[in-house]
Amino acid sequence: MAKLNVNAGRVLVLTNDKDFFGEFDKINFNAGNATFSKKAYDELIKQGMNVNTGKLDIIEIIGDPIDVGDTILDGSVDNSGKYLVGGRIQVTDVNALKGVTGIYAHTVLVPEELRFDFKVEGNVYYYPKDAVIWQGRIKLSEKYVAKLDEGVFLWTLDEVDALDSKAVAALNAKGITIRCGHLLIYESIEKQYGNSFKADNSEIIPNGFEYINDDLTLNANNAIIYSDKIYVNGDLIINEDMNEAFSAFNEIIVTGEAYVPYNIIKQWKEIGTACEVIPYKGLLWMVNGKETITSGQLKAANNDGLKYTLVCNGVLDFGGDVTSADLNCIVAISYNGVVRVPDQAIPIFKSKVIEGNGVLKPFKPEEEEGSADGGWSWTDDEDDEQNINTGYFVRI
Repeated sequence: MAKLNVNAGRVLVLTNDKDFFGEFDKINFNAGNATFSKKAYDELIKQGMNVNTGKLDIIEIIGDPIDVGDTILDGSVDNSGKYLVGGRIQVTDVNALKGVTGIYAHTVLVPEELRFDFKVEGNVYYYPKDAVIWQGRIKLSEKYVAKLDEGVFLWTLDEVDALDSKAVAALNAKGITIRCGHLLIYESIEKQYGNSFKADNSEIIPNGFEYINDDLTLNANNAIIYSDKIYVNGDLIINEDMNEAFSAFNEIIVTGEAYVPYNIIKQWKEIGTACEVIPYKGLLWMVNGKETITSGQLKAANNDGLKYTLVCNGVLDFGGDVTSADLNCIVAISYNGVVRVPDQAIPIFKSKVIEGNGVLKPFKPEEEEGSADGGWSWTDDEDDEQNINTGYFVRI
């Protein structure tokens, strides 16, 4: 009996693709959330489908489903009789949806005067007729504001960086208002010019802080380029060599995780704030995504007398020749995901784990966990069983 296993974060099946699914007598879906058209679901259940998911949606579809991706519908294309599937769909002409039978999308932007005569699966946002629609993050500068017409109403679901006081003053002087999904603004600017903005949520930065919109690694060489107060919108890694340089900072705010060496943790507690603080020993070895650590790498670290705290978010393989002795250079381990270790090294590996969320299992060279680029991949456990491992499985 031919069997298909689909392991995915998200599943969307709107059509029973018989050329694909018809090869299997048994189909298993394991997903965070799954959406099926009623017709495809009923047909696949009869074919031996099993769905294991945290959230299952079964929707009625009328017409022919068509993938339009991220698109702007201006009425130039006739979509009569079509069920539109996309990511972000913006409608600029009320006649663009004439004859459309339905929409399935993450985001649908439509003029406020438009009324649907069909069902929409997704987040619908109505924008005023006189609004100028903008997609993508906006960083306000004097040069940017100078290009805008006076009195314009700028409308976006994305983030607006309003940290430049001169740019915001110019914006206000031209009578420009902005509606946005997320507003980033200093406390003093918000107090003076807050009426120029309408935001779904606002992130108000305390005055006097240098804003860093990215992950940051602080070391003894680069610490001098930052002000004494920093606001890190991301994760912060503080290197072990910051013992003396750290005293130059008076306050640090981190929206994500802060990786702090034990020799600095006392100083951190006096001036630092983070979503989560992760103390570590030695050097920090970060794995994000998919990586393989070999015996050769570990032996070289041991020969050089290096010590590491290993932090894994993703899939980590230790090569089949890694031994318990090779792991001497690792003093602590934290993982969130899948870690595969040779049988002979599992006991010593477990003894070093300070936090483990996910799966720890023996390493088998023939196993695959999906493609590194986030696409899907096949693995054959047996001649009659096939696996697909992916973030998003779609059949439209």
